[in-house]
Amino acid sequence: MAIRTVTLELLRHGPAHNQLLSPLTPYLALCGNQDAETVHITFEHLQFLRKLRQLRYVHGVHVAAEARQEAAREVGKVLGSIRSLIAELSSSDPKEGKRMVHLRLVLSASELAMLPFELVESAPGLPGQGQPLVLQTSTPVCLTREVRRVALKTLRWPARPRILVVAAAPDAVSAVPLREHMDALRSAFAPYLASSKEFSEHVKVLEAATLTDVRNACATGAFTHVHVLAHGFEVLPEDGGGPKYGLAFHSEKRRTQVAVVSGPELAAALRCHGRGGTELTLRRPAVVSLASCDAANVGSVVMPGASIAHALHEAGIPLVVGSQFPLTIEGSRVMTEVLYRRLLRGEDPRVISHDLRQSLYVQCPDSHDWASVVMYAALPADLENQLREVRFVRARIALEAKLTRAEKKAGNTETAPRERHVRTLRKYMRRFEKVALRQTGGSKQVKAWGVLASAWKQVAQFDSKSEERKEDFERALRKAREYYFKCYRSGVREAWPLVQYLALTMGPGQLTPAKEGEEKKQLIRIRRQRRLAKAIARDNLEWGRPQQKVWAYASLVELAILELWDGKAKVEQLESRARQHLQELFAITRHNLYDPREAVFDERSTLRELKRYAAWGWGNEAMQELSKSLSRIMEDEYGVQVAWVRTD
Repeated sequence: MAIRTVTLELLRHGPAHNQLLSPLTPYLALCGNQDAETVHITFEHLQFLRKLRQLRYVHGVHVAAEARQEAAREVGKVLGSIRSLIAELSSSDPKEGKRMVHLRLVLSASELAMLPFELVESAPGLPGQGQPLVLQTSTPVCLTREVRRVALKTLRWPARPRILVVAAAPDAVSAVPLREHMDALRSAFAPYLASSKEFSEHVKVLEAATLTDVRNACATGAFTHVHVLAHGFEVLPEDGGGPKYGLAFHSEKRRTQVAVVSGPELAAALRCHGRGGTELTLRRPAVVSLASCDAANVGSVVMPGASIAHALHEAGIPLVVGSQFPLTIEGSRVMTEVLYRRLLRGEDPRVISHDLRQSLYVQCPDSHDWASVVMYAALPADLENQLREVRFVRARIALEAKLTRAEKKAGNTETAPRERHVRTLRKYMRRFEKVALRQTGGSKQVKAWGVLASAWKQVAQFDSKSEERKEDFERALRKAREYYFKCYRSGVREAWPLVQYLALTMGPGQLTPAKEGEEKKQLIRIRRQRRLAKAIARDNLEWGRPQQKVWAYASLVELAILELWDGKAKVEQLESRARQHLQELFAITRHNLYDPREAVFDERSTLRELKRYAAWGWGNEAMQELSKSLSRIMEDEYGVQVAWVRTD
């Protein structure tokens, strides 16, 4: 069920800065299609600054808890006075009440950004009256902030994350828990890696980081996520005004000294031009997480500028997660673990926000870390469709990693993998199948069926090594054949789905015994489909891209083997034809006519298909002998080695 979005915008006249909180200042509240309302803050600026200081634990945990309750009530009164907000959040439809609500809080005024809306108590008329709005479970609410000047630009949510970890701890501040955060990231990445050595390909760490280090890293490598682990640092401007907050990075001149980095400075380092390319747009991570105290603290509202998170979001970074109060070490670890574990799965950041607050509330009971976390978000309108595709890719990568691990553990021997490894593999297979079947749309659906078919065939590879799992082996092959047939019937203009369907029909004959009296009809149908597959493959050779031509040649090679199924074709003639097709296949893959990595995979995939006939005893003896002969050609003459690296 889709998330319901409610947008509340609070406006006032004048610039964003140079305005104090005051009951005399009128604000304009716009919510949904309701009438505009005038809203007043019920407290003075100095009064609220004292409350915020207590929330920073300067007088101890107990005083901070009392201040939290008082601030929650005061801010709750502000939201509770907006009748249009209560009308939008309260739904008379019982189905609507079960949906998560995304409350978009659009702010530009610096003094309003100071208010801790995240710890507000539900006022009368709001869901979960008297409870924290973002924790109550009557109608789950995800509260995000947004800067009015940030447009909802086109964004492709990253399916293959690459994370930059920025850690800084100069001598003037205490150490940062880098090891704990790296352990959390390793745990989040573990399901998607075939070996622990691959972790460094996805995560780059800058220790003792300077601002220049960050800019150089972003200029030379495209990162989808940036995780900053540094202390918030209070700065008193020389030209007056109240305190401002920055991040304590290492100084360029002397690494042991502190260089306080402001939000706009960090934004300029992250949003830079790439080096050595022809990019016309600035680079931009999709997500920035700030595991630091005061990263979302505005500080003084007299001078221009706002919190670090606010500034990064204003610079065009779609999702920024920070903390408006001191975050405990355990809280920062929990934030990193929950945030990245679920982001890497392709889950909705709005759902993650709600889960993160609940996790912090349970695991850090002696603090208000759950209310400290602030999420600035400007998400694309088609986010749910994008995330559906991302979950498909992530589940596929997780399955590929498990297949590779299982293959390495089993080796090239005929020994069956351990039962627990097979159970784990099947668990990931079921998870992938569940995600893949949610794909909608022509090409996406066909791709999902094709990947599912290939994956089930690889799962069958492990079941084939155990006589006890013969039924599982046959069931996996039936699944593969079913999905190949769906690809073929979808109207895809390529030969491979029909060829693989025929291979799984004609090879393991016990899977498709003809009904009594229908043997002749089955034979005629198979011959007709075989001729159709050959015609499609030859058509692909006429109009296809280089990679499509490779797939067509691979299909023709396998069709040569399948022609021996009814025992009427001449082996020598078919072998000569298959050799010629292999030669033409390698003429494309070995001359860099498309992505070399894709070409290597296509070669290995073809070899795997050929080896299955002999390994699984498919078809008759002539089919198995021809498959062995062609496999030897690929191995001895072209140096192809079988490797299980992915399933599409």
